[in-house]
Parts: sequence; structure tokens; C-alpha cells
Amino acid sequence: MKKPISSKRKEFCLYYCKGMLKKEAARLAGYKSSNLSNTATLLLKKKDVQEEISIIMSQAAEHLEIDETFVLSRLKKHADHEDAKTALKALYQIGKHLGMFVENINHKIIEDQDAYVKDVHKKIVELNSESEISNDDY
Repeated sequence: MKKPISSKRKEFCLYYCKGMLKKEAARLAGYKSSNLSNTATLLLKKKDVQEEISIIMSQAAEHLEIDETFVLSRLKKHADHEDAKTALKALYQIGKHLGMFVENINHKIIEDQDAYVKDVHKKIVELNSESEISNDDY
């Protein structure tokens, strides 16, 4: 059975969801530490705190009748009618939401780096020998 979130953590979540800085939310919730910022960071990594924040935010959105369609339609109005700077920001947010700006980062883990370097060097030598260009060609 899932253990309920403590009242102190719940209070932290409420303050944090109201838009307070994490350090201030921790202080108001009653946490006492020489480094409240670190305490708040650790709290935000806790699964029960993340779940509570998610619940609070979804309840707030439901109460305000704010959904994806509402947000996108408001952004579209800004993109259509505002100055260029505001329009670009709105368009960027819409594009980001639609997944149009996905970063393509290829992280390759190389087990045997020495063998990899030798293989790359060999390919470079092969390419150079295939396209022998003398200095006279320039």
C-alpha cells in the first residue's frame, strides 16, 4: 500500500505550485536547514513530491478550464496579432509543443577507444589515397 505524502511535503508542494521559489516554499512549509535551496532540490527529486505537484497542477488546470487547446489557441492569437518578438515567442512555444524542434544528439559510447581511433585513422588514410591530389592540381 502506498504511503501517503507527509503534511509538510504536501505544504511544500502547495507553496511551490503557487509559484514560489523552491527555497521559499521549503521555508514556508516549515523546513529548517542551513541550506534550504539544497533541501528543496532534494524534495523536488522525491517521487511522492513529484506526484503531488502533478496532481495539484492538473487540478488547478481543470478548475481554471485550461487545457492544451486553450493554451495553443491563445498562443496562436499572439502569433497572429502581436509584434514580431511576441509572435516569434508564441510560434516557438507552439512548435516546441508540437515537437517540431527536436534536438538530435547522438551519444555513442565507444568501448574500445584505441581500436576506434585506429579504425578512423585507417579510413582517413584510405580516403586520402583514393583521392590523391598533388600540389600541382591547385
